[in-house]
Amino acid sequence: MVACHQLAPELALDVRAASLVILVDATTTTPPATVTVRRLAPADEGADDGDRPGPGPGGSSHHVGPELLLALARELYGAAPEAVSVSVGVADLGPGEALTPGLAAALPAVADAVAQLVDEHLASRGSASREPA
Repeated sequence: MVACHQLAPELALDVRAASLVILVDATTTTPPATVTVRRLAPADEGADDGDRPGPGPGGSSHHVGPELLLALARELYGAAPEAVSVSVGVADLGPGEALTPGLAAALPAVADAVAQLVDEHLASRGSASREPA
């Protein structure tokens, strides 16, 4: 498991070594406390050249989107694993001392989504399911 504040190009090395990448994130693009699971693909799979995610004009090469990180792993190391984003909606991404009650209530659903993804991945590989903690 790798915990980081933002995705960076150097994570491509970790990504290429994984059989499954699950990115857990907060977003303001969905209603608060809504959990969304989305399959990811490397940036150029099925995208037109003008639609590639990335820093864009004035952007930073020190931060990349998930699709670009997968593309970097594939281009640099020849491997882009299965990847999934698990996002939870939040009202505000500003600094704070504690989770909002809505976000705190949504965390079990986030954990359940991650656990289900891991179980499905292990089952697809013929591995035993993860043991309960």
